[in-house]
Amino acid sequence: MNRLVVVVDMQNDFINGSLGSEDAQKIVPKAITVIEHYSRDPDSQIQVTLDWHDEDYPSTLEGKLLPTYHCMVGTEGYSLNEDIAKAIKKNCDDSVIWYATKSTFGYNWFRQFGQDSFSEIVIFGLCTDICVVSNALILRAAYPNTPIKCLAYCCAGTNMYAHECALQVMESCQIEVVREEGRY
Repeated sequence: MNRLVVVVDMQNDFINGSLGSEDAQKIVPKAITVIEHYSRDPDSQIQVTLDWHDEDYPSTLEGKLLPTYHCMVGTEGYSLNEDIAKAIKKNCDDSVIWYATKSTFGYNWFRQFGQDSFSEIVIFGLCTDICVVSNALILRAAYPNTPIKCLAYCCAGTNMYAHECALQVMESCQIEVVREEGRY
């Protein structure tokens, strides 16, 4: 089995910074458990995405529609959450983990792998209704015959309603939404 595990934007600004929330803070220990689980699996590759912006952010469409500065390169908010970073460093071999920076919601970083190169894709992180759903749908389009799971218990949205709506969108696009904690 060749599994891709995508950890989306577990950065300080989305957890306890400018766009953070209690719901986001609550998923950190769960995300660490999932990272530890998959890091022990030799057939899993872990991809970590990092949202980033620079001084041009206010002039972008996102900056105009979401005028909250976040994940500005070089700031503490841009950094991966310390506990997540420690779990990755402690548990993951450098050969099974890599980072992709993206300046917008979704990104085509997966193209480096080629078509149909995974037996399964697992995705989780922040924010469910923006970056998680965007990346999940891009992956669905790129890998139409690959099973994709979203670990909902390791996701948080901008609010609970938006989180649930994003999960419904993913389900409607044949992405399995796993709500039960501890199920991988």
